[in-house]
Amino acid sequence: MINISQIKSVRQALSYYEADDYYSEGKTAPSRWLGAGAQKLGLSGEIDREDFAKLLAGELPNGQSLGVRHGNTISHNPGVEITVSAQKSFSISALIRNDKFLISAHQAAVEDTIEYLQEFAVARIRSAGTAIEFRSTKSLLVAAFDHVTSRDLDPNLHTHCVVMNATYDSGTGKWRSLERRELFSLQKVADEVYKQSLATRVLEKGYKIHQTENGWELDGITEECRNHFSKRRIEIDKKLRRWGTSRDSADASTRERASLSTRSAKKVVDHSE
Repeated sequence: MINISQIKSVRQALSYYEADDYYSEGKTAPSRWLGAGAQKLGLSGEIDREDFAKLLAGELPNGQSLGVRHGNTISHNPGVEITVSAQKSFSISALIRNDKFLISAHQAAVEDTIEYLQEFAVARIRSAGTAIEFRSTKSLLVAAFDHVTSRDLDPNLHTHCVVMNATYDSGTGKWRSLERRELFSLQKVADEVYKQSLATRVLEKGYKIHQTENGWELDGITEECRNHFSKRRIEIDKKLRRWGTSRDSADASTRERASLSTRSAKKVVDHSE
């Protein structure tokens, strides 16, 4: 499942840099740079916290600062978060069984999804006065962080993709602010791209799947088992029902409010526990 939301602050985005659990031996989450924008800046592999923080603030390595100038200050929106979550049966099989192929398949499907969205990347160019021009760039700058549990400590393989509010305009050779509304309009399609990419990879490897209302699940994991490890989803669905709606009919804002209102504090536990 894919959820796209606005990043409200640099501090919020930096929190994804910290490990949510025992997945890495250190205190940082496994991470990597994605997108043509990262390649343009020579960014690859593990993400450096200082580089990450500067880019969130609109400060590029070439000294350019993105944003809207107000006198002597510049205001800059950090960007957008795209959370890509694997199906529950997939998370159970990948994490409880420690199936490294499934973990790598999820990561590859995330990359496929970002590549798809990148084709629709658009720069926002502010001209003289209040006129704004939009130009296709096909360039995203993305910091991806892999996490493996929900806040209730259920197995939950998911990746936080922090899409910086920056895109490279090859036509002018300049970095521009990203028109983020294009990404929100593609949320449902991106979800299908992720699920299709993941299904293709697991089927080619010999895993069996079956269709469900929301896509597909891996064979061999019962519905009872999936529900047992879906405490967060159950809490959110209960809240939505109390509000007279459901996950399928509620808009993105309502789903986000339900998620935030039922979210418990993060817990840190030992791997064996």
